[in-house]
Formats: sequence, C-alpha cells, structure tokens
Amino acid sequence: LIGVASDITERKLAEEELRRKMEQIKRANKLMVGRELKMVELKEEVNRLLEKAGLSKKYTTPDEMER
Repeated sequence: LIGVASDITERKLAEEELRRKMEQIKRANKLMVGRELKMVELKEEVNRLLEKAGLSKKYTTPDEMER
C-alpha cells in the first residue's frame, strides 16, 4: 500500500484571498457604475432646466455622443 499526501493549505488560503479581493473589486465597480449613472441623470436634469429657461444645453449625454 502506497499513499501520497500534499499540504494544500497555502493554495486554499490563496484561493480564499483571491475570492475576497474579487468581491472587493465587484463592490467597487458597482459603486463606480452607480456614481456614473447618477452623474448622467444629473447632467440630463441640468440640460432640461437650461432648455426650460431658454438657454442652450451645457452637457452632451451618452446617447448624443453615439450619434
């Protein structure tokens, strides 16, 4: 009878650390995307208010940039 054993403790610790880092990156990305979407909404609102006041738009929206 012959057996082989390997200590995979370091590998498991590294995998867990990688999982934690990936979760941090996902949370940060979600915050950044949310912030960008809010900025777009605010710029659109400023443009609407400027148009109501008879002034020209100040910001170009992403939709307008694609055209």
